[in-house]
Amino acid sequence: MMRIAGLLFLVSCGGSHSNKAPCTPVGQDVHGTVLTYTTIDVPNFSGNCSNLILTSSADVALAFPNGNAPQEVAQADFNVDRVLLSSSNPAVMFVVDDGSQLQVGEEQLCQGAAPQCMAHVLHATIRNTFRAVSCPYTGPDPCLAP
Repeated sequence: MMRIAGLLFLVSCGGSHSNKAPCTPVGQDVHGTVLTYTTIDVPNFSGNCSNLILTSSADVALAFPNGNAPQEVAQADFNVDRVLLSSSNPAVMFVVDDGSQLQVGEEQLCQGAAPQCMAHVLHATIRNTFRAVSCPYTGPDPCLAP
């Protein structure tokens, strides 16, 4: 009964985007272990920041050849963690380890500023590959960002 009430709420209050599933592992039908992660801004990043996974200190050195990696990235323990470099738009909404690779849920945001590079320290995984799960845009239509 509670589930039906939740569905009615979404239909009545969800507006024109009520038929789009939320950008969550459940909403996108992604199964596995949901990972925790720490997100760090990477200002003035000059390299490629489009969904690059760093699996070692050598990868960090290649991605940040001037030695300017954020402290959390430079000190990542790659025996138990990975680092994902990605744009702030689309935003990383979830990361799931499905047993063979990482599933990274990304949702396009409505924002007026240009996207910047973000580093996500993915905790408790040693997967070296990932698949981007593109979630539907659920914001206002049209996008009214300043």
